[in-house]
Amino acid sequence: MKKLILIIAVLFCISPLAAEAVTGPADVADAAGAGLSSFLGHIPADSRQEYGFTQTDPLDKAYLGDPYNLHMITPDALFSYSEGVPVASILTVTNQWYFPVMIQDKIRCFLIVDRMDDKWEAVSLGYATLARSMNQVRADWPADKGYSPVLIAVFQAKKYLVMIPEAGEVLLSLSPGQTASGPGPAASGSGQAPSGSGQVANILESLKPTVREAIKQR
Repeated sequence: MKKLILIIAVLFCISPLAAEAVTGPADVADAAGAGLSSFLGHIPADSRQEYGFTQTDPLDKAYLGDPYNLHMITPDALFSYSEGVPVASILTVTNQWYFPVMIQDKIRCFLIVDRMDDKWEAVSLGYATLARSMNQVRADWPADKGYSPVLIAVFQAKKYLVMIPEAGEVLLSLSPGQTASGPGPAASGSGQAPSGSGQVANILESLKPTVREAIKQR
């Protein structure tokens, strides 16, 4: 009986953290909900495609999906990386939350929530190209099979990456105008592709020259 009570207590302690990992803190979600309609209402009629919407999409049917807490790789962390180092160890969590703006279960763009003057605010809407890439990531590494992609930015390289922690740190490079590149699952939704430290190293090493050049031009 004592063992059963202990297990129940542990579950109650863990569940709020697990929920936060998927949905974000409540005040972050509140800020996103408050900002969505305003941002959507300011999209010019002739610019819908830039935000991932068609001319016939009912914007009043758009809703927010589970957000991604953006992580970043700083220049120092990138330059210190060597093959075999866990990707998670070089990540820094940011205050930015990327909320998928959904229509018919597809991400059309992202609403960004950030910490501004000690409060959470929706600060921008867009990233349609990233949205298309993340739709493919969601299809290949679905949440209902236990995958929780981590969205990563290398700001100086103007590059987004995605890590799949549950698949042995699979690292995907999101190329502008393309879907994710890198090792994908054998079939859509199967999620069965090892990353390999060599593949991870190739992606990260390829970013170093761009980041160095960006720093020189400051």
